[in-house]
Amino acid sequence: MLRIFCDDDCRKNEGFWSLELPSQSHNYLRGIPEDAKNVLKERGSRSLMAMEYLTVCPDYRAEVIAGARAAEMIVRLGLKVMNSLGLDAAIGVARVDRKVNSLADSIGCEEIMLMEKYNNKCSLMYFDHRFHTAKGNPFVMNMVENLWKNRNQG
Repeated sequence: MLRIFCDDDCRKNEGFWSLELPSQSHNYLRGIPEDAKNVLKERGSRSLMAMEYLTVCPDYRAEVIAGARAAEMIVRLGLKVMNSLGLDAAIGVARVDRKVNSLADSIGCEEIMLMEKYNNKCSLMYFDHRFHTAKGNPFVMNMVENLWKNRNQG
């Protein structure tokens, strides 16, 4: 699930979001500690997309197909959505026990802080295209590019 946070008049303000605007009351953002919100404010991200519930069938979570994990492809495609919408950044609460934080780190996301969510140790991960560059296996990155280019081809 991808959520885009912006103020009530998103279109008028070109989709920019601020931690000061009404979107702050969204349940997803209420669960983020104030220290982390302050870091996001300091970074100057005016528009933000949250990536959450990136679920992969347990049978395929660790499976590598042609050098790519399904979870990695989902995160990379989410970053493509972020870029195509002209948003500054993406955040995600990544479970440490499932190593989702390690996956995000390997792609180029930055850990803002450790936190608890639903009794699980998690990392608040942050990707801002102005400061971060997606990195990784060139083959996997090429696969994502091809999927993105052909996304509307039935």
